[in-house]
Amino acid sequence: MMLRIVSFTCIFLAGFSIAHAQSPPPVADAENRLERGLTLDRALAIAERTHPILAAHRHRIGMAEGDATQAGLWPNPEILISLESFTPNAGDQPLSDKPDQQQNVVGVSQAIPISGTITKARKAAEIDLERWRAEYDAQSLDLLASVKRAFLEVVYRQEALKVMQELQDTFVQILNVSQARFESGDIAEAEVMKAEANHERFTIEAELIQHNLNLAVGRLAELLGDPSLVIERCVGNLDGTVPEIPRESVSMDNQQHPRARVWELARDKAEADVAVSRSKKWPVPNFGVGYRHYESTDQDTWDFSLRFELPIFNRNQGEIRRARESVKREEAIAATQRNAMQ
Repeated sequence: MMLRIVSFTCIFLAGFSIAHAQSPPPVADAENRLERGLTLDRALAIAERTHPILAAHRHRIGMAEGDATQAGLWPNPEILISLESFTPNAGDQPLSDKPDQQQNVVGVSQAIPISGTITKARKAAEIDLERWRAEYDAQSLDLLASVKRAFLEVVYRQEALKVMQELQDTFVQILNVSQARFESGDIAEAEVMKAEANHERFTIEAELIQHNLNLAVGRLAELLGDPSLVIERCVGNLDGTVPEIPRESVSMDNQQHPRARVWELARDKAEADVAVSRSKKWPVPNFGVGYRHYESTDQDTWDFSLRFELPIFNRNQGEIRRARESVKREEAIAATQRNAMQ
């Protein structure tokens, strides 16, 4: 039997469960109270706004923004303030005649990352931020595609149930006519039994369609971000809700595709980490300047210092190796995922 679905209108009513009744999201609550129904566009907007996985990705972008800010900061300077009192060595002078002396010291030191570590770390963090933004776009694209499929499945099963119920009504009439003709002696009892069997068959098929419709509605509610949503009907038609998408816009050969951008940026981030690791093998000099005042002689002196580690045992060789292997790992993951997507 071939069915052609022309168009139809169906009504949507969604409501939050009692657990959400105390503090429901204002937008979702407004959607639940609308009586004009849920369209595909509104379903996509609700999913993008309320689905937990997209909310998690938005927070992850915020984390990457914090990392980018932190990566561009210089190390804090260190300050030294000390008050020292001592008794100088005065040879044979009696101890009671040795004057106490005091010196006040104020100094500050600053680590100077001359190897470009901060600049390279900032670049790596900015690449990572772009990667998570592309990941959000890709995840959003996948979610909205799933919502569209689930919405259209509900639309299809609603129409299938409607057609099946019309067939049930038709076979009820056929059964009634058959029983009347049998009682009048126009047909044999076998014809009545045949009508009863057809009526029972369509009743069972209608129950199966209703069951599949309930499953489809549950999947749609989950994809909208809340499985407790009560969806009764949807508004749409199978002819007008599926726009034609050019193949080049979803082709994995297109480098602007969100998923392809994720793989590219993940590799770039790994390569930037290699540059950061290499810059850390050089010691960071720490330059200091101090002021010293002797109260007993009223003398002032200035102290200058330069301190840095000797890269003998730790040249950051382990982290450099790890960063290099991370580049190869990202390339292998991208190749695997690209094969699967194609």
